[in-house]
Amino acid sequence: MNKAFLIRRSCTFKPDNAPPESRPLASYRDHSAYVLLGDPGAGKTELFRQEAEESGGKYISARDFATLGIVEGDQDNALFIDGLDEMPAVDGDRRPPLDRIREQLISLGKPRFRLSCREADWLGESGSDALKAVSPDGSIAALHIDPLSDDDIIEILRHKSTVSDPAAF
Repeated sequence: MNKAFLIRRSCTFKPDNAPPESRPLASYRDHSAYVLLGDPGAGKTELFRQEAEESGGKYISARDFATLGIVEGDQDNALFIDGLDEMPAVDGDRRPPLDRIREQLISLGKPRFRLSCREADWLGESGSDALKAVSPDGSIAALHIDPLSDDDIIEILRHKSTVSDPAAF
């Protein structure tokens, strides 16, 4: 099997007073904070790892971030906090997972951050409002990971040794 092959993914931003806009995730690097939403298995973790590496950011699981904070790395670059939905609601701490994340962000001086969560588990407007309070500029963008296109799927299959005819697949 070949090394993992990643497609450049796009996300849709749905502003309140404008039509939805789909762009590559990398085009949101100038945002101070965003939440990446998607279904289970949509590729949020790999997308976060890739974007953190390419942008000089720091990738960390939400559970480790809430428990340990930043163990190492440059806090001047964006933090990629992955898997809010995978944090246990209670593990000796009765605060909701989002509040534990917010507390760590405040303790770090409100750095730039990105947070991933399953679409179905996201708290919607109340979650966005809660994150605005810890965003460096008071704003938060909710980005929805776009599904893979047929061309994306064929390109992925071309990089797999087990599929002889990706277009026919």
